[in-house]
Amino acid sequence: MPNNVHVGSVALIGKPNAGKSTLLNHLIGEKISIISARPQTTRTLISGIYQDANAQIVFYDTPGVNLGKNLLSQFMMQEVEKVLKTVDFVFWILDASESWDPIMDYLFFRLNTMTVPVWVILNKIDLIPEQPLQVLKHRFLKKTWPLIEIQANQPDQVERLLHRIKSQLPLGIPQWDSQLFTEMTLKQLAEELIREPCLMYLRDEIPYGIAVQVETFKEAPPPSPVIIEAILYVEKESHRGILIGAQGQQLKSIGAQARISIEKLLNQKVFLKLWVKVARNWRKNPVFLKKFGYHS
Repeated sequence: MPNNVHVGSVALIGKPNAGKSTLLNHLIGEKISIISARPQTTRTLISGIYQDANAQIVFYDTPGVNLGKNLLSQFMMQEVEKVLKTVDFVFWILDASESWDPIMDYLFFRLNTMTVPVWVILNKIDLIPEQPLQVLKHRFLKKTWPLIEIQANQPDQVERLLHRIKSQLPLGIPQWDSQLFTEMTLKQLAEELIREPCLMYLRDEIPYGIAVQVETFKEAPPPSPVIIEAILYVEKESHRGILIGAQGQQLKSIGAQARISIEKLLNQKVFLKLWVKVARNWRKNPVFLKKFGYHS
């Protein structure tokens, strides 16, 4: 990589399910951030490093902005505030098909205080007719923020966004190894990929109360498998039984889906073993939050 390339950092900010994680994965070309239709899918800062011959850009997927009051929700908002203080650009990812609400008001006024450039990324524009889209755009009429229409899962549109942001970043010295695509460890990525099928397969409150902790991550050269052992923590004893399922089938399904995702990430076979334990009301307990990595 040349000594002078376009360098910088960009925060992806928005409500839950606005498309931040989908956009990050398409920007980087790797599945780094897990995706589901549920709020609180992203709990911590997820970094993705875009690199080509002329640029090195760190994108940060952030937890969806929420007004929850438990300690986990407070931690998630601290993650958002932390990244806003350090990045060079902010992308406000906004689901164009969703009605305006108090969280959007909060984001509008909070981002209005930023001293770095803010771009409004109107995502899911295929889901909204032209007239409501114009009404939404009118809200930003007095702002200098660029309005960029996009479908975050369309490669050509993501490529145009990349080209545009690269042209706005200064030239500098690359900070990362040219092969790196995230600041996260493989252990952290595995924990996220194990949590993802929990969000897919489980209903009601249970997925929100699951924390994943990898106890063993033993690498080995192919064709030997990577050995991963992890504990899934739930908040109630009754949730433990639901997560395991009859004859353990639910947990097996979660483990099978997680193993496929991790193998795709590592490009190597994986032996994955899961256990389930109870950590009562862990989202309200600072000791458990720290244990699971949800602390500033």
